[in-house]
Parts: sequence; C-alpha cells; structure tokens
Amino acid sequence: MADPPDADSTEGTFDVVVISRTGKVLLHEQHKRTNSLFLDTSSDPNALGVFIHEGNNRGIVRVSDSDLNQGNEEWWKYDLVSARRLPRLTPKLNIPSRHRGGTILDSVEIRGTPLTLMHWWLYEGNQMGGSIYRG
Repeated sequence: MADPPDADSTEGTFDVVVISRTGKVLLHEQHKRTNSLFLDTSSDPNALGVFIHEGNNRGIVRVSDSDLNQGNEEWWKYDLVSARRLPRLTPKLNIPSRHRGGTILDSVEIRGTPLTLMHWWLYEGNQMGGSIYRG
C-alpha cells in the first residue's frame, strides 16, 4: 500500500462535488494541486470554507489566493439546481480600497434575502483593528 501524499505535495486534486438531495452526483470538478510558492503552506488550491446560500440556490467554496501577499480569496460559485459553475468572485475587490487590507473571517447567508453577511477583520497601519459588516 502506498503512503498518502504529503500535505505540500503536488500529488492529488482539489475536488468540488455537487450532490443532489437524493445522493446523485450532479457535478464533479477536479483541479490539480500545485506546490505553494510560500513556505509552510498547503498546496493550491486551498479551501478556506464552504457555505450554502439557500435563498439563491448557490453553493460557494471559499478558496485562498495562491499569492498570500495579496490576502485575497476567491469565491467559486455553483448553482445547486442546475449544477453548473458560475462566474468566480473576489469579494475584496468589491469594497472600498481603504479597507482592502482586511481579511474575511466568515460569510453567511441572510435568510429570506439574496444577501450575504461578511465579517471582515481590518488592520490599517498603526491603528487598532476593527471589523466591517457588509451585506
């Protein structure tokens, strides 16, 4: 039996799978993983989290930017009804540039609306950190 690949190995894939309520696989994407350009970090792509937005029938996979210096994350969006991939989104690019030093801590659906609540951690130079909430 072969040993499993190391966490920093380029072996393996990053899989995104959409499964129906009945258990049928509707979509199975495989993305080849590559070594990170940064020491002591996981191979890319690297998931930060997943959330479901039932109001929009969307599944979102939060994926870190392979360039850690940018501090971005990309949202890989999927329509859960048709099981098709939707255009990707980089949330940080949709906020005022003065807040782009922030990091997304969490994102959740605001039930009954098409909105998503995002909790950001802000650090701006020598000032104390803070948070912004944006729907």
